[in-house]
Amino acid sequence: MLHRTHIARAFAAAAILLMVACHAGTSVLPAGNAAPGGDPEVKHGVALSPKKLAFSASGAAAAKTLVASEAGYKGAFKLASTCGSAVTVAPKSAKGPKATLEVTPRKAIAKCTLTVSDAKKNTAVATISVTLTGPTSSPSPPALNVNPSSLSFDAAGASYAQTFAVTQSGTAAFKESDTCASIATVASASWKAPSATGTVTPQAAGTCAITISDAYGQSKVVSVTVTTSGIIIQ
Repeated sequence: MLHRTHIARAFAAAAILLMVACHAGTSVLPAGNAAPGGDPEVKHGVALSPKKLAFSASGAAAAKTLVASEAGYKGAFKLASTCGSAVTVAPKSAKGPKATLEVTPRKAIAKCTLTVSDAKKNTAVATISVTLTGPTSSPSPPALNVNPSSLSFDAAGASYAQTFAVTQSGTAAFKESDTCASIATVASASWKAPSATGTVTPQAAGTCAITISDAYGQSKVVSVTVTTSGIIIQ
């Protein structure tokens, strides 16, 4: 009878200790078994690599790349620069989770910054400097030539297509952009120096502009005017 009494007292004491531990906030789970869902939320921000860019020459040949990234982010990055015309960045619009930017020095500047931000206003900043060490470190870019600078059409259709020529010394690529949607189509077998031929096919009456840009930040415009009587000849 005494033995059973000791056992009952032991169980009662254990129950009291367990209640005290719970009220005190002491975990009674075995070590290493964390409660589910206890991991903190992982937050990501914008990252730039590298964070500093230093140039000793200017021009397209001296350009460097900068990578903006943010894990899991698929929105657009916003670019803001304090470099003015001293440094250009392309492309002007980029999207996550990873974007490669080409940073091209144009003229000397002691220090400026490029800030990249996401839609939630998380930001990262890269510092940029351009120090030109001699008269040959900033050569003039090769001339960009577009001929003719305007095209006029008096009817629409493939039979009335005209061409324009783009020339520049070197082998860099050209970029074509236009405002000619529904007015004319613009095509080329290759937009690349030293020469390229653009073919413009009129589609409907209206005016628009074709812009040809080079790797040095220069651009030329070809104006297009289409006047039709409503007849389209294929």
